[in-house]
Amino acid sequence: MSERITVDVLRGRARGLEQQRVRAAARARLFGAEETPTHVGRFVLRRRLGAGAAGVVYAAHDPALRRDVAIKLVVVGAPADAVMLAEARALARVSHPSLLAIYEIGDDGGVPFIATELATGGTLREWLATEPPLARRLEILVAVARGLAEAHRCGLVHRDLKPDNVLLGADGRPRIADFGLAVDFGAVAGDGATPLPGTPAYMAPEQARGEAADPRSDQYAFCVVAHEVLFDARPEPTAPVPAGHPAAAIGAILARGRSPAPAARWPSMDALVEALEARGPRRRRRRWATAAAGLVGAITVGLVAQRAWPTPPAPAPAPTEADLDRALFLEVEPLLLEGRYDECARLLTHRARTDVLRNVWVQCAHASRSTAQLRAACAAWAAASPAPRPPDCAEALLDALALADAGEPRACAERLLAAPPSRPGFVALSRCTAQLGERALYYRQCQYQQRIDDGLPPPTDCGPPP
Repeated sequence: MSERITVDVLRGRARGLEQQRVRAAARARLFGAEETPTHVGRFVLRRRLGAGAAGVVYAAHDPALRRDVAIKLVVVGAPADAVMLAEARALARVSHPSLLAIYEIGDDGGVPFIATELATGGTLREWLATEPPLARRLEILVAVARGLAEAHRCGLVHRDLKPDNVLLGADGRPRIADFGLAVDFGAVAGDGATPLPGTPAYMAPEQARGEAADPRSDQYAFCVVAHEVLFDARPEPTAPVPAGHPAAAIGAILARGRSPAPAARWPSMDALVEALEARGPRRRRRRWATAAAGLVGAITVGLVAQRAWPTPPAPAPAPTEADLDRALFLEVEPLLLEGRYDECARLLTHRARTDVLRNVWVQCAHASRSTAQLRAACAAWAAASPAPRPPDCAEALLDALALADAGEPRACAERLLAAPPSRPGFVALSRCTAQLGERALYYRQCQYQQRIDDGLPPPTDCGPPP
């Protein structure tokens, strides 16, 4: 009989693995030593991506198959391996472009893990911060709805659909992830007093009451997510969608899917997808194309019958701002993929006209380590956009980079350590502390990183104070 692993032991092993990885990377940066890879099974951990209800997720590399993967270490469960097997088996039952693919399950020193497809585009919630156009939002939602419909056809209910559980790949395609709470239809029900697992803000009323979840429960959660994606806020009964909003008709479709009574919702996710596509821009474009083809045919017949002289072609319409932005992004995209951040920043200078492209300009300028470019990008953002400044434009970060450029790495580090932590700040802090190689600064740098990831953990996580 295999030994049962307690939750506390499992958490300790996973946390120790993370400390080993962070310390090895920090020592390599500070002292120029070769970094010792941290392995889980045959997979080499590279960086932590985040933590969820049942585990910690890392970006990793599979040297055998030469591909990047995501590794999820399962750190809670009763027993923990049952949680891991439940998610792995749920994902293995379905195959769809909008569902995260599973590659392998295993155990490393008593810590269960799952190897899955790596989605590098962030979560749906993070993607919304880039303010994508309405047509693209609807396209993403239809893809998510199709993936959910496929899971239902395979007999699975997700039970915890929310923006944080939808990941985007580098190809822009969404993947539904975190099937750790997925169950067969009606397989799990509460006692009527204890709510089932899930996220309250997206949970269907019957699921919150502890009743068995079914596909209509997922449909309710999807419609809450879709309303948030289209209207940048979760639905409120006292604040209906304005009649003049471009997506008002879609809001009515989603309202039916959020009906308190499951029987009043759409018959299935397939029916909901059909309703969304009927109101979406793609269907309207097809109808217009059909009508335009008929009109062109009628005009051609009339001209031939009358033997009319051909008229000179009309001048091509001037390109719109959206056309110019699309063309500019096509120029920028290969530079991003190849890591040519300096060229990317120079290309976007004075040409970025939307928040999305201005944000790309800021990110490229920061990655290129050009303080002058970063200040120019941040100034353009502040002058043109009412949206909050990105973390790369924080005053503390800009001040610290100026100190680093002036050859004052200690002043740079102290400026960052005195400011609220951020990931761009950590990149700059590593650059400054690496020039000094002091153990005391390494200890403070370690604490700085953990304030980002875990929210002020105990100082012992960084080793003994110097």
